[in-house]
Order: sequence, then C-alpha cells, then structure tokens
Amino acid sequence: MGVRTGTVGAGLAGALAITGCASSVTGGTTPAGPSAPETALPSAALSGSPTTSGTKPGRFTLPKSACDLADAATVERLSGRSPVAPRVVTLSPPKQGQTFLSCAFTAGFTPVGALTVGMHDGGPGVSAGQELDDSVSASEYATSAAQDVPGVGDAARYATTPSLAGITYATIWVVQVRGTQVLDLSITSAAKTPATAKDPLLALARSALARL
Repeated sequence: MGVRTGTVGAGLAGALAITGCASSVTGGTTPAGPSAPETALPSAALSGSPTTSGTKPGRFTLPKSACDLADAATVERLSGRSPVAPRVVTLSPPKQGQTFLSCAFTAGFTPVGALTVGMHDGGPGVSAGQELDDSVSASEYATSAAQDVPGVGDAARYATTPSLAGITYATIWVVQVRGTQVLDLSITSAAKTPATAKDPLLALARSALARL
C-alpha cells in the first residue's frame, strides 16, 4: 500500500483532533526527506517495578511511519468512501518525552480517519488503566459512553461520536505495557454503519499491535 503526503483541506485538522494535538501535513507529493529509523526506547526503560497490568517480555519498536500500520482497504469499507489514501502527518506528542507517529486517512479532501501510535517510559509502577484514561481524556472524541474492550492490549476502550458534519466516527484507544515502556495506539474511522464498526476496528488494532 503506497503512502502519499500532501496538502489537505482544513477539515483534516478536525479528523485528527482525536489526539487532542495540533497537526500539520507534510507538503509535496512525496515524503520529505528520508524516513525516520525504527524507534525503540533504551533498555533502561525496561527496568523497574511490575506494572499494575502485568509486564510482558521484550520491547516495542515503532515503524518508520504510522502509515505502515494502516489498512486503507478496511477504512474504505467502514467509511463507504473510495479511494482512501493514507498520509503521513506531523503531530505534537501529547505526552512529554513521547515518540509519536500519525497517519491520516483521506478520501480526496475529506478526512475519514487517522491512526496514531506513541511510545514513552511510564516509570516504575506504571498503570495501563491510568495511561488509557489519560489518552481518552486528551482526545477530542472523549466520551463517557466509551466502552472497555477486553482482550486487546492491556487496556482498551471503544466509542462512536455523534454525527460530525454528517459523519459518525468510531475510535478505539489501546494501551500496552512492557516493563516501564508504554505504547499508546488509537485508530479512528468514519463509520457509514456505526453499529458494525467495532469488530473491524478491533481487528485493525490487533494487527497493528502484532507488528509492534
């Protein structure tokens, strides 16, 4: 799946507001400069006390681009729009010291979703549940109606938004912890049929986690 970068309409900022961060899209028709290397926290970040959600061996390695984790075909099916193009987007990390990547999905100039992934050292005693609370509360799509989702990462939550400019968005937020290393993943897609959007988004999240 090819990744394109380019200037998109102002509506893109609204779609990316799920992260609660300022955003900008890389200009040009091809990625600007070489891709960033895959990123992992230093081994020191793996030490410390067990997390309240339980630790797992190894460490996370982020891809060169969040778009490497994206599945435009699934977003096309969910949103009912085609073709959908993934675009690399630069965002300010929502948490201090966090390595953060983002990919926007657009159908022409219409924003139809986003995938963000972040990684940081949570320190000894880090709680996946608290990290998830922080991620959801920082989201423009935060809602008290968000549902806990078992079996995805160490903590996960799913919600749909009220219709926004005629589009309903579905979002899943996932946190996984290894040692003191914390991975935040969120995936949002416009949902043509909101009642059936949950399972495809869960499958996307599981696929992304398996590659991290």
